[in-house]
Amino acid sequence: MAKRNPVAARRYAEALFQVCDGAENRVRALAELKAFLGSLEGAKELSAFFFNPVVPVSEKRSALDALKEKLPLTYRFLITTTEAGRLELLAEIATALEQMNEEVSGELSVRLRSAHALSSSALDEIRQLLQEKWKRKLKIQSEIDPGLIGGFVAQAPGKLLDASVASQLEGLEQQILAG
Repeated sequence: MAKRNPVAARRYAEALFQVCDGAENRVRALAELKAFLGSLEGAKELSAFFFNPVVPVSEKRSALDALKEKLPLTYRFLITTTEAGRLELLAEIATALEQMNEEVSGELSVRLRSAHALSSSALDEIRQLLQEKWKRKLKIQSEIDPGLIGGFVAQAPGKLLDASVASQLEGLEQQILAG
């Protein structure tokens, strides 16, 4: 369904970033985009309607008109992307906008996978370790990965810290084999 075009997505995200006045509006615009995307993902008929090239743009615009009050910061943007035939880039645009917001705020989104739910003290220790290592304020999304034996894996754009038991065992095996 969605074509990948990171260059175009970044350009659209930059346009939305510029139009939004201040960090608070950029965060709200991102939330609106994610809510709209969530609605599309949650309703196959709605998704099929918006992504179907046979459906006239005027009908898609009418549907967006009904959402105008719920999407005050992104309504015009969604109209523009729809009219330009670029609505399929919306997920990539949201990702790019989120990265831009993080760049400006100095924050880094981290996906933290662990075998079990982490206590708040363990999460704080990991946060401190990663902040020292990556020299950035972090926004951590924690999730349970039953495929992990223990430890954790932290991923961020362009960064990876694999502190899983499997990774540590693999390192130990490499040391033993190396002599």
